[in-house]
Amino acid sequence: AQLDDQDLYIEEVQPGEANRYRGTHGWTEFTTRRETLNIRGAAPQTITLRETENGPIIPGAHLGLGAILPAGHVAALSWTGGRGEDRSMSALIGLMQAQDRQAATRAMGEMVAPALVVTLADGKGVGQMLAGAVPQRRPDHQSVGRMPVLGWLAQNRWAGTLPYTDNPR
Repeated sequence: AQLDDQDLYIEEVQPGEANRYRGTHGWTEFTTRRETLNIRGAAPQTITLRETENGPIIPGAHLGLGAILPAGHVAALSWTGGRGEDRSMSALIGLMQAQDRQAATRAMGEMVAPALVVTLADGKGVGQMLAGAVPQRRPDHQSVGRMPVLGWLAQNRWAGTLPYTDNPR
């Protein structure tokens, strides 16, 4: 759907405390978890994943990100597909089983990511709709999602997603 469904946030790491970042209410612990990656023909690798209120931290080595971030800062990715329960596969199965446009429209209400423009047709007509989660950015958002923003400013946080019934049709 060519929908802007992700934002990058610049997060400040607390000086001398690599496990804390600046949140909207002060210094906050990163949420961390360890994952073991099993690689065919090689020894398993264990990595530590960190996450802020805005989303998972992107390692600085990815795409040279660390070279453009200020010292003591990391980037977090907020994406509609990374928030909560994603029922997109169930939506697509429901779409394939739908007998008419109304049933297909109901099924696509479960779609989260990626957002899709879906053309529906039955014996009564043809219609097009946007299916998927659409982020709602606050009116005072610093970049309206066009550029990375400071993660600790509440104005840059999403105000939720557009209700499915308000998606363009």
